[in-house]
Amino acid sequence: MTTHVFIVNESSFPIHLQYLFAGTRASDADDHTGLLSDIKRVRAGDQVKFYLETKESSGIDGGFFGVFKIAAVNPIVIGE
Repeated sequence: MTTHVFIVNESSFPIHLQYLFAGTRASDADDHTGLLSDIKRVRAGDQVKFYLETKESSGIDGGFFGVFKIAAVNPIVIGE
C-alpha cells in the first residue's frame, strides 16, 4: 500500500478535515503540470498522512496527524 504525505498549514488543515478532501495549490505558477502529475500518483485505497507545518509564533504544535485512506480520486479539478 502506498502512503502519501501532504504538507498543510494551520489555515488549510481545518478545511481539509472539514470537507474531507486533499488538494494542491500552486502559488504564482503558470504551469500546473507538476501539480497534476503529483495528484495523479494518488490511488483509491492509498493512505495519506498530513504534516502540519506551523509558524513558531502561532502557538500551534506541528507534526504528523492521522492516517487517512483515499476513498476516490475523482473528480480531479484544476482551478485558476
